[in-house]
Amino acid sequence: MKNEILPFTLFTFDRLGITSPPADVFEDLIGYSGDLRFVGFCYQRQTLCIEDGQINEIGDWRPWSIWYRTLGVEILKRFCFGYRGRDPEHMLILDRRSRAIYAGPLRAAQDALRQQVPRPAQTASETLSPIDQEKKGEDLTAMLTSTMSAADCETYQAKQKEGMAKLEQWLT
Repeated sequence: MKNEILPFTLFTFDRLGITSPPADVFEDLIGYSGDLRFVGFCYQRQTLCIEDGQINEIGDWRPWSIWYRTLGVEILKRFCFGYRGRDPEHMLILDRRSRAIYAGPLRAAQDALRQQVPRPAQTASETLSPIDQEKKGEDLTAMLTSTMSAADCETYQAKQKEGMAKLEQWLT
């Protein structure tokens, strides 16, 4: 195993005594699209927030809410991952390799997740010009405003239904 710098240690965050469901029943179903080792989850402003230091995305709250209820009273007394009407104070962090789950203060967890992303030094020639920045913004707007076809929507809904059944089966 190569030397690897972990973005946090057991001294920084609490390892919870639970493991997560398999990837196809958890992060795939919830909607994580990245491939980094550590990914964080919290619920904020009626939205499931997913981040890994490189990606910030909105996840599917339905599988999250089913799984969240299984965390247990002791964990939910100690940590606030957010819920309707209350912003998070903590973030739940999944180690996708070991399937271990950690909890830590929200800002510290976000900082730790950013540390796992390699950041190459940027030279002056790599800085985007104002024209390139505007084009990048237009591309992002086009991506965000595009819609799913009816067939893609049906495929997505069928996949989510199958995933929810797998999650409920894993939890029982």
